[in-house]
Amino acid sequence: MKNEFSSKGWVLAGGLSPDNIISALNSTGAQFLDVNSGVEKIVGIKDYAKMTEFFSNISSIF
Repeated sequence: MKNEFSSKGWVLAGGLSPDNIISALNSTGAQFLDVNSGVEKIVGIKDYAKMTEFFSNISSIF
């Protein structure tokens, strides 16, 4: 799948969290992400610790 859409600009979205982001990026090669509920404490409220972990995880790839 990684190279199948390499010529298209697209956003990886849906169910992304600190626990699965590295696997998702390694599987897809995505360069753009849409993260929402995977870093929320409750609906509409972001969790600072989850966001910090998420960005720490992606910084190891980029």
